[in-house]
Order: sequence, then structure tokens, then C-alpha cells
Amino acid sequence: MTCSCTRLDHTWVPGDWTHMTLQVRPLPGLKWRVTAKVWHSSELEPKEWQLAWTENVEPLPGRATAWGQPYSGMPIAVDDVRVWRID
Repeated sequence: MTCSCTRLDHTWVPGDWTHMTLQVRPLPGLKWRVTAKVWHSSELEPKEWQLAWTENVEPLPGRATAWGQPYSGMPIAVDDVRVWRID
């Protein structure tokens, strides 16, 4: 895996939703480009991807999942997950 990203500073705000877009696209040579961005519901979606890396391992087929590990001990709610194919 090759990561071309820096640390993403995103502060959790109690009672505010955090939105995330994650994209995985195939590249030539059996590689995949993974890009992501996050923002608060009170903000506009960033135009640029905030994280990007190249993955050499093919994504496993199956159902998409989302999970999180809270550092604060507060539960994380995941809602309105949408998955679509980009050709």
C-alpha cells in the first residue's frame, strides 16, 4: 500500500454529524486508488480529496461495511450508508 496523505485533522463535535465519502477505483496493473474526505454537517463538502492512497490488494467481494472505534468511549452511530458503482 502506498499512502500519499498526511494526517487528517478532524475534530469530533458532540451532537454534530460527520459525513464521509470513500471511493475505490481500479488502476492499471491490478492496483486500486482509494480516496476519502470528511466534513461536519455544518460545513460544505470539501472539493478536494483529503486522503488518497494506492492499494495493491484487490478489495474483497461482499457487502460494504462501516464501523468505528471511539476514543471517547461514546458510541458511534452510522446512518444513511449508500454504495454505488462508478464505471
